Amino acid sequence: MRKKRKRSTNSISLFPFLSVLVCLIGILMFIAIAVAPTSIETAKGNVKLEFTRNKENTKDFILLECTDDVAKNFYGDEVFYEEDTNLFNNYLENLIKKNKGHIVFLVRPDGIDIFKLLRNQILQFNYYNSDAVQYGSELIPENWNIKGANNKYNL
Repeated sequence: MRKKRKRSTNSISLFPFLSVLVCLIGILMFIAIAVAPTSIETAKGNVKLEFTRNKENTKDFILLECTDDVAKNFYGDEVFYEEDTNLFNNYLENLIKKNKGHIVFLVRPDGIDIFKLLRNQILQFNYYNSDAVQYGSELIPENWNIKGANNKYNL
């Protein structure tokens, strides 16, 4: 005859562990929800852009902000309007003569039209000239406040 085993009366209950785990997850979610709006508000303020050069490249960056129908340099040197395309062509020729730098377009949502116009002028200029003007672009939101600084690589 078989003998029935007695069941152990000292079993471990997982309920306290799981209840603590669920409470911890709830607290972390509450903290994440409470902190998220403040971090979004902080991001709407001033923005610092950093550009770095690689060792082979010794040229500076020329930053042009494209808004509405105007592209302007952050250092206040040049302003280009949609109606005056010859001014930008002259600027490109001087850029090549001086071996000055790369153009970085900071494009706002309402500045896409002038960016396309100036980009097409650069492509056309590069097609007819042996020296190519290098450029890049970055889309930036309307609410970012970007200010020029004395350091050419930090804004």
